[in-house]
Amino acid sequence: MDVWSQGPAVLQKTSIRPGNFGDLVKALISTCDRNTIELFAFAARNIWHRRNLFIFENSFIHPCEVMQTAKKSQYEFKAAQPKLLTPSQGMIAEDWHWKPPPPGVTKINWDAGLNEGQGRAGFGLVARDSQGNVIASKKFSRPSLFDPLLAEAQGALYAVDLAIDLGCSSIILEGDSLSIVKCLEQPVDRWDRVGMILNDTKSKLSGLVSWEVIFVKRAANVFAHQLAKAALSIPEELVAFVVSPDSLDVVTSDDV
Repeated sequence: MDVWSQGPAVLQKTSIRPGNFGDLVKALISTCDRNTIELFAFAARNIWHRRNLFIFENSFIHPCEVMQTAKKSQYEFKAAQPKLLTPSQGMIAEDWHWKPPPPGVTKINWDAGLNEGQGRAGFGLVARDSQGNVIASKKFSRPSLFDPLLAEAQGALYAVDLAIDLGCSSIILEGDSLSIVKCLEQPVDRWDRVGMILNDTKSKLSGLVSWEVIFVKRAANVFAHQLAKAALSIPEELVAFVVSPDSLDVVTSDDV
């Protein structure tokens, strides 16, 4: 109950006493609104993750952090959903298509995917120029905890590494993790794994002539998302690296 005490009043004051988790979910669905159900789902997943960290890594996460992370995940989930309008208004409220960067600037999209059963994270990177031409794309996977925020932070770091490898001095990074984008844009004091990776990323970004980090909806990050998902199906030690927009050849390497 320590985690749920940080949640909305409806979850704190509920009188439901189910026999098992399935009965609890059914009872909540019948009595709570959609927003509360969504938050419950994210919080329940975080509680399971908290349990695993405590058992296998002897790491304790404060209940407040568990619920705050759930709220952040719910916010990002909502931000990534299409906003449906009435038929007279049309079906899409915003232009979610990928947009090219200004001349002389390279835009790199990144995304990360997770496979809890395999204990792996897949990463997808796409670098394009101002004409929308693909300069390079990359997909690979690495052993990982089931931690979406950590995976997205790693993906942003790999995106910067790709920019440096390509010799790009002015870049725009685009990702669909609002939390990571905000952390890269603003000073954030974090001393966990995510914080260490973010600090490393910011240090590398400081060596570039110019850089910008932008949050986009999933619909504007489709290519990177597809690569991240596909990366989970290739051997862990390989990296699929496409280096030319006109080439169909895929080069494999054993290092990122």
